[in-house]
Amino acid sequence: MFDKYRLLSRHSELTGYSVKALERKIESGHWMYGKEYIKSPDGRIQVIVDGYNSWVESERSQSGQGKTQSSSSSHGRESNALNR
Repeated sequence: MFDKYRLLSRHSELTGYSVKALERKIESGHWMYGKEYIKSPDGRIQVIVDGYNSWVESERSQSGQGKTQSSSSSHGRESNALNR
């Protein structure tokens, strides 16, 4: 069965992101209400699965997957990319 929405705890189990990491994506504005997450009537946060998948794919394309990095890339830039 395909889930349209998932509670943060279930999404954490399936993706490996901690619940806190998911909450930070919301708090920091990386995830937008109605696009990557919503709140159910009882106030619990639900991940929108299609929105999450789109977010993952957009992050992958923005990070330059498939492009060759020069050997002179700085570690500072790499760590910043991990914080997105």
